[in-house]
Amino acid sequence: MTQFWPGLLLLLLGHLIRGSLGLPWPFCEDVLPPGQGFGGSVTITRNCLWRPQVHFVSTIFGRLNTTDGGALTVPTIALGSAYEVDTTSGPSRLVLKDLVFSNFSLSNPSRDAQVLWPRGLISPGLQPGTTLPRRLYMYDVQLLVDAGTLQQYLQFFSTPGPNATLVYTDNATFLHIPYWSDDQTMVNHVGLLLASPGGTTADLALTRPAAGRNFVLAANQATLVPVLQAAGSTSTSVPLLVYVATNISLGRPQDIAAGLPINRPVFLVGRVTVPTGIDFGMQVNQLVLLGSYSRMTLAELVLENLAPGDERSADFAGAGFDVQMGYNMWPMLYPRSSNRVALHNCTLALSTLELEEYLYKATLYKVQPAGFPAALA
Repeated sequence: MTQFWPGLLLLLLGHLIRGSLGLPWPFCEDVLPPGQGFGGSVTITRNCLWRPQVHFVSTIFGRLNTTDGGALTVPTIALGSAYEVDTTSGPSRLVLKDLVFSNFSLSNPSRDAQVLWPRGLISPGLQPGTTLPRRLYMYDVQLLVDAGTLQQYLQFFSTPGPNATLVYTDNATFLHIPYWSDDQTMVNHVGLLLASPGGTTADLALTRPAAGRNFVLAANQATLVPVLQAAGSTSTSVPLLVYVATNISLGRPQDIAAGLPINRPVFLVGRVTVPTGIDFGMQVNQLVLLGSYSRMTLAELVLENLAPGDERSADFAGAGFDVQMGYNMWPMLYPRSSNRVALHNCTLALSTLELEEYLYKATLYKVQPAGFPAALA
């Protein structure tokens, strides 16, 4: 009987914590696949509550799932607000991949040596038995934060100096960092996203931007075109961020009859943990960037089936752009006299002829193609 009552009290406490958060979620230790346990690498497949004092892990993977309606679900880990964060213990090295984190407070980059550390997952200190600091690695991770935290990090990464880096942002609801590192933190495609006042996870941002937000967490084959039709066509200077979570095929007749108007800056961001591609289906003029604010950035994507341009493409090409070469990105229709399309760390699948032509022009104009030895350029 003396052992029964403590167990019952812990069970009741767990239910009270879930209720206080308004999240009817299980604890993370209760949703692990068979054979996994906290202590090494774990895979999270559904939303769960994190209890810092009972977990000691080195790697946490998220696994995206598809709902019956075709939309994706991204596993979200929320910190139980009734739990005290342990600031003295934790793993020496923590790797996070393909996850969303909610209710975690982040370190202050202007005060703390640790940048982007969610308190309660990893704590400052030295690795046991060494003089090396603990390290945090994040890949394809989104952190739901308040407005103050987002602005702190926007200033940290944008102010000229050693910490300045390329970011994608609307200055209010999202801040995406393609890459940044120091001796304690390494991030590769990590986003800080404005949480709703109630702290609800994902903020209905799987299939469309939530009210007052300019980001979509996980677009796939079923949702990318509707997102671009609904949100990308709005004429505004405010950027839209869309995370592309799976391989997508465009070029279907119903999608390209008149082309999709892109009337605002749009960031399409793939994944670094798994190669993510867009197949353009050998169709041209699918994305129409003719508005005053039309811009498109493609990042961390494999781009396939890039067709040569047609007569309409030629009307907008101007001198210096070979309509016969697919690497000139003819799925996008825009005047080539203006810089409206950017490719960041993308891979283009080209024919042998196109690759040879590209290398020839790079040699002719003394341009060193990234990844090619000088002898080939």
